[in-house]
Amino acid sequence: MSNQAGLQYQYFKLTVPPSVNKVWLRGKHGSYMAPKYRKWLDQNSKYIEVEREFKEYVHVAIDIHGGKGWRMNRDIDNIFKAVMDLLVKCKVITDDCTKVVVKVAASYLPPSKRTELAYLKVCVEGIV
Repeated sequence: MSNQAGLQYQYFKLTVPPSVNKVWLRGKHGSYMAPKYRKWLDQNSKYIEVEREFKEYVHVAIDIHGGKGWRMNRDIDNIFKAVMDLLVKCKVITDDCTKVVVKVAASYLPPSKRTELAYLKVCVEGIV
């Protein structure tokens, strides 16, 4: 989709990622990606249908819809890295450096029912 300013945008609904504090583990032969994180990346890759790859002036907005799977004492900025890694892996954005991504923001929305599962709604806007 596009708007009148020439910017393009895409939306994605994702599950809540594991804490980035536990993404990298140490072993005898160095650091390695935690299996739980790798599994999250692989599972959520299936939810992303890439219409185009954003190359510059990218804004990423993340709405956290609370519920089961989201702890209220979790840092809101703890999800940025996982979402950005997924967008790069799926070729939604060319890179997550500041040459490409100029803004990342997150908002928390409480669940309407206690039984709802938490999820993320991600909007990516930029120039292709």
